[in-house]
Amino acid sequence: MKKKLTFAVFRAVTVVIFIVVSVFSIFFAYGYRVDFSDWTITKTSIVDVVGPKMDALVSLDGVQHGEELPFQISNVLPGRHEVAVVKRGFHEWSRVVEVEEDVVSIVRDLLLVPTNPDLYTEEILSFEPEDLPVFGDGYVLVRRAPAEDLRLVDNELEVILIDGDGEISSEVMSFYEEEFEVLDSFSDDRLFLALANDSYALMSLRDRSFDLFSLPSSVENIQIDIDGRELYFLESGNLYGSKIEDLPTFLTPSFQADDFELLREGVTDYALSSHGTLFFLAGGKLYFKDSDEGKALLVDHKPGLIDHFTYYPDGSLDLMTVFESADATSGTLLSIADDGTIKVIGPDVVGEPFLNDDGDALFVNNEGKVSFYDPKLDVVKTARGFDGDFELLGWFDNFGHFLVRQNQQVIVTDVFHENEFVLIPDATNISHLFVKDKAIFWFAENEEKRQLMRLYWGEAFE
Repeated sequence: MKKKLTFAVFRAVTVVIFIVVSVFSIFFAYGYRVDFSDWTITKTSIVDVVGPKMDALVSLDGVQHGEELPFQISNVLPGRHEVAVVKRGFHEWSRVVEVEEDVVSIVRDLLLVPTNPDLYTEEILSFEPEDLPVFGDGYVLVRRAPAEDLRLVDNELEVILIDGDGEISSEVMSFYEEEFEVLDSFSDDRLFLALANDSYALMSLRDRSFDLFSLPSSVENIQIDIDGRELYFLESGNLYGSKIEDLPTFLTPSFQADDFELLREGVTDYALSSHGTLFFLAGGKLYFKDSDEGKALLVDHKPGLIDHFTYYPDGSLDLMTVFESADATSGTLLSIADDGTIKVIGPDVVGEPFLNDDGDALFVNNEGKVSFYDPKLDVVKTARGFDGDFELLGWFDNFGHFLVRQNQQVIVTDVFHENEFVLIPDATNISHLFVKDKAIFWFAENEEKRQLMRLYWGEAFE
């Protein structure tokens, strides 16, 4: 009898232990944790570290969790945690992540920068001192010295297009103008050129063709719409427009108002948006005229107080800085949506703002603070400041990384102010820099020659 009772008790205890262990196993398997100090139950979360597939050490709060990317760290308690990624030959990257209960935190802004960028830097093009190159974002127009390339003669221009992977395409086109200036460029590789003798050209780099036309010397502030069909200009304080196909090919002796469409009198400044909207300033008031409706509407922002403005068309979100006096060094930054909606982003903005592909705006105020505007969340955040003078060069990618020039170095940093790495240690002789598909291109000039350089380390992860 005693033996049966002992067996029954043992069996009951075993069942109870099994049930308790099973419950706690399921409890922990679903990510729950118990804080026995105050007997609270917390649901854990997941941190997803997103990046190109590669071997790398992934750690959380100094504890290694993985040896490859991308990687998922599970059972992370809510709170602030430091995620770090280490790969040989690259700077350690880290960022503090705010983890919420039962919410997956996705870390997308991983950026591994080589400890020795020179290993990934190469010369793409070189030019002799006698060459006459004109540089732009993704293109070079050059008249080479005759001894350099026997294909070229005096009336030929070499057109060089640069893709993000460094691939170069070069063609020669007939072009009789010895001197020209690039007034504007468009995303489809078209250029608006000013030539000698009040002549102009709309050039297509892809098919190496151009449309020539002339304008009287008295016209000012000439602009072309993004479609390359309409031309606008100021003359004696009036705003005129014309279809490019209606413009004369040969120079007219003097300005004839009847040859153009008068759009508005008393205009001191104007700009074209990437959505076909015309903005103009008259009497200190800012107006916009939609290409479809054609009616001028007043912009409700400090009417009568605006002296001039600078427009930055992009496509996803256009930006405008308005100034209240002719000698103002800072202005108010506005965003212009494709439906004409205008929003004040920030006051006291200096220099050029920059947009990435997501429409995030990056700018500097008169206190030297870098800020960015997220249109999806409709918030402006201060990214960081710098000790001493610096130059904002623009976005590096769509994940919060941007470039600055400081102390004759080009630096990549982020809006979280957690990482800062030198990409170009000596930027003394750089005349032009641009980013294409996470590749950095710049033109280095010295007394001996000019070079187009490229820095790209994406192949190290392929």
